[in-house]
Amino acid sequence: MKRGSMSVAAQGCLFLGLAGVAACGQAPQDVEDTFSSSVSVAVGGVCGALSGDTCEPGAFCAGLTDDADESGTCIVLGGCFSSDDCAHPENQAWRAGLSSEGSVACVEQQCVLEAAADSTTLAEGDACGFGIYAFCGEGLYCGGLSDFEEEPGTCVVQGSCKYDWDCFSPENQAWRAGLSSEGSVACVEQQCVLEAAADSTTLAEGDACGFGIYAFCGEGLYCGGLSDFEEEPGKCVVQGSCKYDWDCFSPENQAWRAGLSSEGSVACVEQQCVLEAAADSTAPPHGE
Repeated sequence: MKRGSMSVAAQGCLFLGLAGVAACGQAPQDVEDTFSSSVSVAVGGVCGALSGDTCEPGAFCAGLTDDADESGTCIVLGGCFSSDDCAHPENQAWRAGLSSEGSVACVEQQCVLEAAADSTTLAEGDACGFGIYAFCGEGLYCGGLSDFEEEPGTCVVQGSCKYDWDCFSPENQAWRAGLSSEGSVACVEQQCVLEAAADSTTLAEGDACGFGIYAFCGEGLYCGGLSDFEEEPGKCVVQGSCKYDWDCFSPENQAWRAGLSSEGSVACVEQQCVLEAAADSTAPPHGE
């Protein structure tokens, strides 16, 4: 009898039991053949509730869902189409010898144990992060990861960075040893730095300062020539000098006002801060 071609009448006989089969015109042996007609399916074959067939030894039926109208596919033990396949009772041989800790995941159609104690240790320059279930080795961390791009990072030396947030990684805090707890953290030339820290380098007169430079001008100097309209660094100049009028309002550039009237308009004249229209102005008003 061909499997799957049972008539309605014959199907009804199954409910009568073997004793009633003769009355329905079907021999007992035919019924036994019906129940034993499932075959062993090779890897790649269709399996599941619809087919009634089972996979050959060393394989299991993967890709099954809660939808009873869908079939699965026989694949080798340890393989998967989704993480649900890795939890299949017939697909647990791949876990032999692995840690009982860690999250199970399906990566490139293979079941893996994420963050397991026996994960491979990655070397400097190796890809890490998204989709890679292993850790960077000693003295390294996984840098360059982004919440906006599902791309792996790279195992790099602690203290290095690609983005500012790399410097906040719990695995990348060794660079802060001995530094002040005050200041803003930033990634500068692929190195984590503490902006405005007590141990910042002191800059000399004429040195670039400001945007992207995490150090301060020395005593008697301030960072002049900064502009809100241009993301360019300024220069360390003597207090009282200026490039723009607003340099004269810099909190670090107020020594020039000592002894001057509090009245009058502040201006930058010939690169010097002056109090314009004040009785004690050190320079004449514009136009004179």
